[in-house]
Amino acid sequence: MKSVVFEKKFIAAMLLGTLFLAACGDDDSFVPVSRAEADQSLSSSSQGADGSEKGGTHSSSSSVDSIASLQNDKSSSSQGSSSSLQTKYEYKLYLEVKGEQFNPNIDYGTMTDPRDGKTYRTVNVEGKTWMAENLNYADHKRGESHCFDNYDEYCELFGRLYTRDAAMNDGKCKYNSNCKLGPGPIQGICPDGWHIPTYSETMALVRLAGKKAAPLASLIGWRTDSLFIDSEIDPYGLSFVAAGIFDHKYRDMLWYAYMWIYYESIEDYYLAISGESNWAGIQSQTASLIISVRCVKDEDVSTSSSSSSSSIAKSSSSSSRTKQEDAEPFLDKAGDQFNPDIDYGTMTDPRDGKTYRTVVVNRQTWMAENLNYAGNEIGVSACFNDEDRFCELYGRLYSRDAAMNSSICAFDSSCSLGSDTIQGICPDGWHIPSKKEAEKLISLASKLSDPLMSKKGWAIEPGTDTYGLSFVGSGRYDATAGFGGMGESGYTWIHYNSPWQYYLDIPFFEGSGRERTASIRNFPYHEIYCPIRCIKDE
Repeated sequence: MKSVVFEKKFIAAMLLGTLFLAACGDDDSFVPVSRAEADQSLSSSSQGADGSEKGGTHSSSSSVDSIASLQNDKSSSSQGSSSSLQTKYEYKLYLEVKGEQFNPNIDYGTMTDPRDGKTYRTVNVEGKTWMAENLNYADHKRGESHCFDNYDEYCELFGRLYTRDAAMNDGKCKYNSNCKLGPGPIQGICPDGWHIPTYSETMALVRLAGKKAAPLASLIGWRTDSLFIDSEIDPYGLSFVAAGIFDHKYRDMLWYAYMWIYYESIEDYYLAISGESNWAGIQSQTASLIISVRCVKDEDVSTSSSSSSSSIAKSSSSSSRTKQEDAEPFLDKAGDQFNPDIDYGTMTDPRDGKTYRTVVVNRQTWMAENLNYAGNEIGVSACFNDEDRFCELYGRLYSRDAAMNSSICAFDSSCSLGSDTIQGICPDGWHIPSKKEAEKLISLASKLSDPLMSKKGWAIEPGTDTYGLSFVGSGRYDATAGFGGMGESGYTWIHYNSPWQYYLDIPFFEGSGRERTASIRNFPYHEIYCPIRCIKDE
């Protein structure tokens, strides 16, 4: 380790401006949580009347010198040298010896990068072998990589920071470009036999950690140890260090860890681990970011899709996945839900001979009832509670890959099927509603549920069914909670290029004094099964 004086007095890093925390609540929506950027200088430390520092997440336990004095110290030690810090910010490292961040109770493996001879610790988590430290490979041909603050020792301790095109090893992944390299996984800048983490692999870590930072964070290398109180730190040996980020400036060292994810998108997808709030999750934004890389070992993975099934129980090895709701249908017979004041059309599905009512809304012809086609060859479809009577009244519930008729739309997969409308499991000449089409429908209804809800088929006050779409409270299947929502919510799948499951939600209740609102929602945490409405091709 080079002999360089590290100030033991902490100067808080400037923090990333906006975090989009994926908050999994009852409404399945994401809640944006913003945090003001902290740009605290050495000379502006807040102190009480007795000279002690006031509270705050970035307070230092020691006295604070002036910026000028530190800059003078640096300039006199070595000007412009790669072994000196290049910005006015210095950090108490907390991690001072390479490797001291690892959990001594974990049995790590090792891998050696044949390109430069560097050796890395590895760890097996849930059957996948991960690098347990950040990549520090400098001889790449595309994009940029930096050491934090342009100081070599930070690379040795925390690994390098890479632009997206460097991480993915492809010019298509430059900032503000559509990083479409196929469904993945892709090798990127990783050594042969290793790849950039996929969305699915990363989300598995987030779930394993319960969206908490502590289970992923290293034992040493964070400024925010107190925020990990009551949490087990690094039980899996992944040992993420708070290596920070370059986003027009260096920041967040000792407070945040970031890791590139490969996902086909113009937006940057990455794992964020917050020591400030003990939170971990996947984020996406269109920004010029330079962050860390971890690699995952390749394995023989056959593309698997669930077989078609008329029973979710048959497709599940866990009895908890087939939990049934104690529910009776709120329709007496098929067709009771339709509005007698609407002039419906009909269409017959040539595949099984079933006939459906149709209605023209927004100059588009929609099915006015949910699809009940059981012949899907990809994914799973089932009746609510696995009882045929619910299919006859409310239509079937489909996994997303079944709805889109594509294995790349299985849960946690990219579902990148292009921007055009897709037929999915709909009959020839019909397609799955796009996000844009669903948004137009919501706008037509002034964002209210009532104009879309049927006059019968709900647990409490039904809708007005203004347009004859006659959405019923079909419920859905949730891989964690089981069947639920009969008579309470209506749904239909939406096609949208995203690993997150998108659907139109039409709830029957919004709380006392609140209007019922229809909305597009997304749900990334576990698999759900929803009904389908098809739209006639133009």
